Amino acid sequence: MKRYLLGILLVGTLILIGAGTGLAGGAVGAGSPVSDTFTIFSPTGSVYDSISITEDEELADPNNIVYFTDSNLVNPDMWGFATTLLEPNGQYSDIFGIAYVNGGYYLAFSSDTETSTPYGWQGYYFLPEGNGVLDATKYLNTNLVGSGYTAEFRSDVPEPTTLLLLGFGLTALAGVRRKFKK
Repeated sequence: MKRYLLGILLVGTLILIGAGTGLAGGAVGAGSPVSDTFTIFSPTGSVYDSISITEDEELADPNNIVYFTDSNLVNPDMWGFATTLLEPNGQYSDIFGIAYVNGGYYLAFSSDTETSTPYGWQGYYFLPEGNGVLDATKYLNTNLVGSGYTAEFRSDVPEPTTLLLLGFGLTALAGVRRKFKK
């Protein structure tokens, strides 16, 4: 029994180490976890293009804006109809849609903008932030949508601490299940 628990503890520790170093997919660059991601999928379901921001980048620039550099991706009719995610206290969290940047319209998002509407673009659709995946296909060029392309905005990708807690929880469940089996 002790050997089994030691093995579970070792596996849990390895999961934690992997989460902290980015091996579990939770970190980018110098260990800063990815916060939000905007992804476009091809008709086959594979990733066509993706943009993201890390927690460190959010802290460095509270009025950040992250955008795809191809202006042909957008549905120009959706300019002015961005989706704003609201925190429980009503403050803006994330905004995604079409932004006017550097003289052009681009698929974009601004992350954790508690204090302002970034670059003057305001949300039209207001949703509570649910830390999940939201459909963003309506912002794609209609020709791309007709060909089967889709888009999604993922708010608050799980950070390494969350993965750590998940690893501990799974380890504990395995130990309890084993104990009750005997």
